[in-house]
Amino acid sequence: MKCPNCGAELHTSPDQEVRFCQYCGHKIEIKDYTPETMAGAVYGIGKSIIKEVSKHVEENKEYNRKQQEERRKYDWLWLIVGLLALALLPFLFRLQG
Repeated sequence: MKCPNCGAELHTSPDQEVRFCQYCGHKIEIKDYTPETMAGAVYGIGKSIIKEVSKHVEENKEYNRKQQEERRKYDWLWLIVGLLALALLPFLFRLQG
C-alpha cells in the first residue's frame, strides 16, 4: 500500500486502523480501505520480505565463496608441505643409515 499523499511504500498489519506515513506524516485510515487495497498492502509486505531474504541469501553466498577461497589457500599450503616432506625423506634415511 502506498501513501496517498507522498507515494511512499507503507507497511501495515491487519489489526491497524490508523497508520501514519513515516516519510510525510500523513494520517491514513486503514479501515476505509477495501479488501482489494488491503490485498495490495499484503502483497507489498510480502514483496519487501522476499527482497530482504534475497539480499541475505546473496550475502550468505558471498560469505561461503570467500570461505571456500580461504580453504583453497590452505589446501595448496598442505600440498606443498607434503611434497617437501616427501622430498626430504630420502635424506633422512641416508643420515640414519
